[in-house]
Amino acid sequence: MTDTTVTDTPPVETAPAPHPSGQLSSPDVVLATAPQVDEPFSDPVTAKTKLRAFEDATFGKDAGRINGEVERGVGSPFARMTPEQKKQHAALERLVAAEQKLADASQELSKAESAHAAAVKEAEASEQAVTDQKAKEADEPVKPQPEPVLAEH
Repeated sequence: MTDTTVTDTPPVETAPAPHPSGQLSSPDVVLATAPQVDEPFSDPVTAKTKLRAFEDATFGKDAGRINGEVERGVGSPFARMTPEQKKQHAALERLVAAEQKLADASQELSKAESAHAAAVKEAEASEQAVTDQKAKEADEPVKPQPEPVLAEH
């Protein structure tokens, strides 16, 4: 009979051997050793954020704004921009407008797709109702119609 001894020591985990390419051979280790980021996810880069970043870099974060747009009057920092800066600012403004049109069009497309799906369901339900009615009529026994009485002259 063989004697087996059970110990209460936990198994020792060893790090996987590196792959010849320098990559670790186990994806679990990569996930376990990934650095934890405490920062919340940043906003996605949009045309508006690009424009705001350009304006903040060009005019400063405390630049005067009216309804969210940089003041453009005579003597304002906007009026003192170089021609290249004005071109870049105008291009970013066109990008903001185009991005808004795209968002609006996407929303309209979504609405149209929803309306189409509802219309398809309605048409299928109507078609099924007609099919069910025809099947019901086919299952009913045919009632004999009385012979028309001809008038004698």
